[in-house]
Amino acid sequence: MFIKILVLVILAYHSVVIVQCNREILRDKSVIHFKFFDNSLTLYSEDITSGHISYKVSAIDLKRNKVTDHNVKIFVLNDNENQFIPQAPTGRLYNHGEFVLFSIQVANVETTAYLIEYYEASGARELLATSHIVLFQNTTTDGLVTTPVIDSKGTLIGSINVNYLVIRPISGFDADADQTIDIKSGAMMGHRGTGVGRRTDLKENILENTIAAFNYACRHCNFSIGNGQLHGKSVPNREGSSKGDHVFMLSFVPYGEWKFYLNLYKSVPNGENKGIDFVKQNTAIKDLSYSQMQKISTVESKNFDYEDNQPFETLEDVLQRMDANCGINFEIKYPQTYSDGHWEAEKPLELNEYIDIIVKALYDNIGNRSGIITSFHADLCSMIQLKQNKLRVALLTSGDVQHWEPKAKLPYDPRITTVSLGAYFAEGMGLDGMSILAKDLLADKTLIPFVKSRKQHVYVWGDQINSRQVIDQLINNGADGLIITKIDQLLSQTTTTPV
Repeated sequence: MFIKILVLVILAYHSVVIVQCNREILRDKSVIHFKFFDNSLTLYSEDITSGHISYKVSAIDLKRNKVTDHNVKIFVLNDNENQFIPQAPTGRLYNHGEFVLFSIQVANVETTAYLIEYYEASGARELLATSHIVLFQNTTTDGLVTTPVIDSKGTLIGSINVNYLVIRPISGFDADADQTIDIKSGAMMGHRGTGVGRRTDLKENILENTIAAFNYACRHCNFSIGNGQLHGKSVPNREGSSKGDHVFMLSFVPYGEWKFYLNLYKSVPNGENKGIDFVKQNTAIKDLSYSQMQKISTVESKNFDYEDNQPFETLEDVLQRMDANCGINFEIKYPQTYSDGHWEAEKPLELNEYIDIIVKALYDNIGNRSGIITSFHADLCSMIQLKQNKLRVALLTSGDVQHWEPKAKLPYDPRITTVSLGAYFAEGMGLDGMSILAKDLLADKTLIPFVKSRKQHVYVWGDQINSRQVIDQLINNGADGLIITKIDQLLSQTTTTPV
């Protein structure tokens, strides 16, 4: 099967700067994140209102029947509380409108349950009610559970929605690094190498997301960016033996942007005994084998069929044949829930396994290149950050897309729908920064200084980066990197005075 993932590759000329890595990662324990937002708590009794209670989370060791709260930390996505600190003895005041994250480190996920206690927020701080959460071995990595709120008399007085995330250390692999390579600030990044589609204006007729595209961009700018896939089939190496169960592939993107599907053409009888017609169909990537992906081509590629200009390359081949001075960045996609409750797509592998495969592949192939991972999936960013410390992690956001596209579906997770919440989250998790849609940053010049005040780097993407004037404006406002289509054409323009 294909694992549904979009890989963003940043290829960067850089001065190699080795920096000491002092970030701790998970080794022999797991971390549980409980996230409370979107009016999580519902109370049925008029005698108790959610605005007058506080809540705390504890872990229950089921083997020893012991409750502990000393290893529980909390941060809130706001201006003053977005750093992990130990929770207070009687918890934190509940507020419908906040995003609160509790983090608990546990030795054994399968033998740990969790207790939520609700206290009177003022006066004697009396214990009012409790809830229990049990995550068994077969529990998915992330999800939503609804659990009852029971008062001291055993009466059901409400319910609470708990979004959870289980983050396990990488099994059988040492993801610890004592140093990493710094990323050059102010980098220009070529989207998909030479830009979207095929560059018929170039004599090489270069196709996006190919080794030729990446190397061409690296000759003209600081960075080159492309798209790709994590593939779920065994791939034979040059000696004919299996290379393992999952490998990375970089992919040409037919008919524009995609996430989990390819728009391909299928031949069908036309019904009039006159031959066949070609009908475009949405093909799920998970339904295509590696050998099938290798056979997919475009009409143009038949005329420009040289080795480095082919779609669907493996990560290993890309890194071996790509300019050695280029760093790399992967944008990883994983299905999310929309605000209306519908899923973006069917989930592939369990998320911990999914990420472990990615980390192992990158560690095996990246060498001394600078590296960064980005994603629109905030929980995925948390997991990558805690599982390894060699590669930097940044949160991708398009902001509140409905103020640009009123009919667009909003994700359920508010961390990726507003720049401010994303910045608070990124700072609290210790991420490298954020990659933000240019349209937001050009409309509101306070956003880049705000994100940078949260100790975050700012990378910018979007079709609005379409002139040297825009480039200069964003850089002068503090942008650390720009993702640009047809970067060779843009950078050949005369430098202008920013507006």
